[in-house]
Amino acid sequence: MRFWSPGDPIPADERPRFVDHQGEQLSVVQHLAPGVPKAAVVLAGPMTLERSHSALTWVRWARTLALNGYDVWRFDYRGVGESTGDFKAQTFAHWQADLAAVTGLAASRSAAKVAVVGLRLGALLGRVAFDAHEVDAFIAWDAPVSGKTMLMDMLRRKLAADYMEHTGGEKKTRDDYVRELENGAVVEVEGYHWSKALWQSTAAYTFTEPEKLSGQWLSVSLDARTPPAAPFGASAKIPRPVFWLQSAHLVADLKDLFTLTIDRLDSWFTQEAGQAEQRRSREVEPATPPTEAPLRTLDVLDLPAGRCVGTLHHPNGTRSKTGLLWVNFGYVPRDGHGGLAAHASDSMARRGVPCFRYDLPGLGDAPGPLPATTHQFFPVVTSGQLTDVTTQLVQRLCEREQLDGLVVAGLCGGAVNAIFTADAQKERVRGLVLLEPEMYVTEPKKDDDEGAAPRRKTRDWVRSKLPESKVIDLLLSRELPYEQQLEKLGSKVFSYWGWMRLLTLENRYGRYVPLPRKQILDFVLSRSALPAVTNLPLASAWARWVGEKRPALIITADAKLREVFFDRINRTVLAGIDRQNYVHVRVPGTNHIFTTGGAIATVTSLLERHWPLFTGTPSSS
Repeated sequence: MRFWSPGDPIPADERPRFVDHQGEQLSVVQHLAPGVPKAAVVLAGPMTLERSHSALTWVRWARTLALNGYDVWRFDYRGVGESTGDFKAQTFAHWQADLAAVTGLAASRSAAKVAVVGLRLGALLGRVAFDAHEVDAFIAWDAPVSGKTMLMDMLRRKLAADYMEHTGGEKKTRDDYVRELENGAVVEVEGYHWSKALWQSTAAYTFTEPEKLSGQWLSVSLDARTPPAAPFGASAKIPRPVFWLQSAHLVADLKDLFTLTIDRLDSWFTQEAGQAEQRRSREVEPATPPTEAPLRTLDVLDLPAGRCVGTLHHPNGTRSKTGLLWVNFGYVPRDGHGGLAAHASDSMARRGVPCFRYDLPGLGDAPGPLPATTHQFFPVVTSGQLTDVTTQLVQRLCEREQLDGLVVAGLCGGAVNAIFTADAQKERVRGLVLLEPEMYVTEPKKDDDEGAAPRRKTRDWVRSKLPESKVIDLLLSRELPYEQQLEKLGSKVFSYWGWMRLLTLENRYGRYVPLPRKQILDFVLSRSALPAVTNLPLASAWARWVGEKRPALIITADAKLREVFFDRINRTVLAGIDRQNYVHVRVPGTNHIFTTGGAIATVTSLLERHWPLFTGTPSSS
C-alpha cells in the first residue's frame, strides 16, 4: 500500500467541477487513479465546521485512494463549502439527494463498481444509499448513533462557545435550543443557521445494527466505543482529538485507518479490476455547461510558486474593475470558517464585484508541502513565506481577468499574508480587508517568555515552604503532578500572555476574578512600546501601507486578545501617521473566527458598506 503525503506529486489528473443539481451547483472534485481503476469511491464527508477541520485530511485521503488504484469523487453538500445553496433551506434529505447525484455521476462515468466512504454525517447518508442498493459497497468512519445524536454533539460545542462569549444574563442549555428549533426558530451553530426542518429531518437517520444489513460494508470506530462484530466492524487508532475536530495535527498519523479501509476495499474489488477495460470512456467528456450564467466556477492555476485551486464568483450587472481576493484563513479551506469568505463573495458579486477565493499550495484542494502541526505552520505564515505565491496569484488574476487591481482579504494568518502581499505588490493591490489580524510572531511556550525567571523563583520558593499535600490543596487540582500545576500557576501570574487572557476573558477563570480589568489592562499595555514577540517585518509593512494612505478595513472581535494586541502595536507603529483611508470596526459578542453572534452577516454587511473605500466612490451609507 502507498500513502500520499503533502508535497508529493498528485497521483494523476484531478478535475474540479460544478455539477448542476436541483437549481444549485454541487462542487465535485474527481481524483483519477493512475491506471485501470479497481472501483469508484465517493467520499461523503461531515457537515459545517467539521468539514473545515477535516478538509486537509479528506483531500489527503482522496489522493491516497487514487494512488492505490481507485477513482475518487469528493464533493460538498448544498449550503456547505464550495457548493451553492442556502444552508437554512437544507435538510438531511437534501444532502441524501446530493450524495445520490454524485454516486450516479460516478457510476455513469466509470466502468467500475461504486463504493461510498462516509465520515460522520456521510456515514449516516452512506448507510441509506447502501441499503437502497444505490452503491455496491459502503464503509462508515465514526458513524453517529443517529442524526439527532450528532446534532446534539454539535450543540454541546455551541454551549462551549456561548460560555466563552457570555456577557451576562441567563445562559441557555441544549434543551433550550432544542425547544427553539422545534418551535420554528433558527439557531446559529458554529456560523451556520439550523432550521426546524433540519432538526426534524434527523428522525429518519440512524445507524442500523449490522444484522439489518448484509453484503460489502464496514463500520470503523474511531473512539472507545465497541465496534460491530466482525466482519462488519473494526476499530482504528488515530491521534486525539479526531481529525474532524480542531486539532494541532495538520498531517495526522492515520496510516492505521487508511490501511484498514483500503485493505477492505481491495478485498472487495481487486479481482474485478481487470473487467474495467472501457475505463473512463465517458468520464473524459467535459461536464455539461450550465444552461444559465453560473454563480461560481472552479479554477486551477499553476504558478511558478505552486498550484492554486480557487473559486470564482461572477458579478451581476456592471463589472467592477477592482476585484476581491480571499486567501486562506490560516490553514482553513478557502471558504473560511462558517463559509464566511464564500458568503461575502456571493454578496459582493451580486453588487458587480468579481470575487476570487484560492487555496494556496498545501492548503485546501491545492497540492503542496504542509507542516505536520499548527505550531510549525504559523511561522511559515508570519515569516512571509506565502508572499511569493500570493503575489503571483494577484498578478495572474489581474492580467487574466483584465482588472485594475485586487483588494486582498483574510482572517488571522490570512490577514498576515494579505499585509505582506500588499507591501510586495502595491501596483496591483488596491486595499486590504483584515479580519482579526495577528501582529505577533507566536505565543511563547513554557519558559521562553518574559515571565520565565520570576516564575522559576516562585516555583522554587513554594516548593521549599510547602509540603506536597498543601501544594495540591492550594492549587485545588489533582489532574496534573504538582510540579506542572506550579509551572502553570506561575505562567498565569507572571506571564504577559496569562494576564492578557485573563483580562480579555479568554481564560476560563477570567469571568470569576473580581479585577478592575480596564485599569490593569491599561497598565499592561502601557508598560512598553512594543511587546518582545511583535512581528517587526509585518509591523513595518503595515506602517508603510497606512503611511502611504492606502485603504484598509480592519474588523476585529471586540475586546478580545487579538484586538487588544493589535491596538497596542498600532499605538506605537502608527504613532504620528495620518490614518486616512483607514477604518477599524469592532464587532461585539463574537469569537476569533466570527462564527458566533451573527458575525458572518455583520462582516458581509461591513464589507458591502465600506467597499467605496477601495474604489474612491462615495459611500451609500
